Amino acid sequence: MFSAFDLDDGGSIDRKELSKFLFSSIVGLCKLLGLPNPSYTGIQKYTYEVFAEVDEDNSGSVDFNEF
Repeated sequence: MFSAFDLDDGGSIDRKELSKFLFSSIVGLCKLLGLPNPSYTGIQKYTYEVFAEVDEDNSGSVDFNEF
């Protein structure tokens, strides 16, 4: 699962990678379920909240152990 988020295979997940993954996943699920797409701003806000929670050492990236 970590590899799916680590889009550049750099060994960690940054906010941009998390944002791309969440945006694609959320929009895809909305399409499958026939729901309206949430706003890009809403997804960005959610991304920042999730990232702040999992980046335990506040390094700006999430490593495998934090994930």
